[in-house]
Amino acid sequence: MLEWLTLQNFRSFSNKKFGLDSRSVIIGDNGSGKSTIIEALRLLSVNKSFRTSRLDEAISFNEPYFRLAAELKANKKPVKLEFFYGQAFAEQPNKDRIMTVDSKTLSLMDYLGIFPSVLFVPGDVDIVMGMPQVRRRYLDSILWQVSAEFRHNYLDLNRVLKERSTILFLVKLNRAGLDELQPWNELLVGLTENIRQMRMEYLDFVTKELEKISQEEIGLKFKFIYQIEVEDIDTVQAQEIKNAQNLYGPHRDELEIQINGRSARRYASRGQARTAVVVLKNIEASYLEGKLQTAPVILLDDMLSELDQKNAGFLFERLPKSSQIVATSLTGQKLLKDWQEIIL
Repeated sequence: MLEWLTLQNFRSFSNKKFGLDSRSVIIGDNGSGKSTIIEALRLLSVNKSFRTSRLDEAISFNEPYFRLAAELKANKKPVKLEFFYGQAFAEQPNKDRIMTVDSKTLSLMDYLGIFPSVLFVPGDVDIVMGMPQVRRRYLDSILWQVSAEFRHNYLDLNRVLKERSTILFLVKLNRAGLDELQPWNELLVGLTENIRQMRMEYLDFVTKELEKISQEEIGLKFKFIYQIEVEDIDTVQAQEIKNAQNLYGPHRDELEIQINGRSARRYASRGQARTAVVVLKNIEASYLEGKLQTAPVILLDDMLSELDQKNAGFLFERLPKSSQIVATSLTGQKLLKDWQEIIL
């Protein structure tokens, strides 16, 4: 369980330390820094911010760096995590991103999975109602936390797609031959098969977990279907050369979510989409706990204002009992009456 969180030069916090309980709610007005605390916890967990892709924006004004630190107990042993981003010295031209566990610097590949988390934000309805890339990104973010193999395959895929698109363009201009394309085809096919297999294994887990949830409990029937746009690379190679674009690969696949037998993206209401997100995130939490043998921290950023009583009840009832929960709220709520309150 996470016991302490320190924020230094992180957005509006110059130097602040918070003690956290197994159930904590951060209360404050808009702009008081509630979401900043959730952002810091998520950064410590997955090395990414859900608010910006540019970490420079998170550094306090006129400061050279930010530092996040967390103290937690894992298997009754204290563990200290640190995340540093910025310039350690004035003469240093580049910004560093440094992650440490008990003062030992780790690579991203080794760091991930030590402090797992599940994040709920109001924008998560886009998982259901948004574009296909949002659902792909959601699937991959889960696998990114649990599998080093997936992380390596994902990074290799991006490199292969970039190099292959260059070769496709050169072939189109008759400056390269098909023989130069073939090795990249083989690499892409192999990586595609691996990534698709891991995505579909997770969706098999989702399907099995859905069978444990009665339709009466949530009032809706869900189905998740993994759709492959192109099965065989040879069928699209001519078009790829013409467009100088990768048309084969897992970056073009889709996860269709159905609610009561209809496409959720086309027909779901926002209320139904919120229910689907609650179900998905509960299943995500169970999956992370099973794979990593540690319950993830649940981060709820202004989600309680989005959920009706039924969904909120389902959320808290189904989450792993050992999961720590950190939530934000404008005011105290009856549902959270026994929680630790952090007033900003």
